Amino acid sequence: MTPALPRIVYASQALGTADAATRAAEVRAILGTARAHNAAHDITGLLIVANGHFVQVFEGPHDAVDALYRKIGGDAKHWDVALLSRVETLGRSFGAWSMGLLERTEPAAATDARL
Repeated sequence: MTPALPRIVYASQALGTADAATRAAEVRAILGTARAHNAAHDITGLLIVANGHFVQVFEGPHDAVDALYRKIGGDAKHWDVALLSRVETLGRSFGAWSMGLLERTEPAAATDARL
């Protein structure tokens, strides 16, 4: 039987500059760090960035997932970290990504007007 893996989903507000170019560089730096860390700890997931907020889902071994969530809760790049979900799953949803990225770079109104 396949052992259960925890999957955590959280949301937070990103701390950083209002300058779009600098904010993009900050996201790239976070992504690089996350990918290296996650690959070393068998964690997979997806980071969603939009309008100064993060939503992230990640999965992997119990100890590694719990340690990562504690680390995020104490990270100065986030505030108002809110746990949205922690479930046990029998398989990975993000097995191909040490950390995927979905980024909304346009203002919401401009994007929503095209829908």
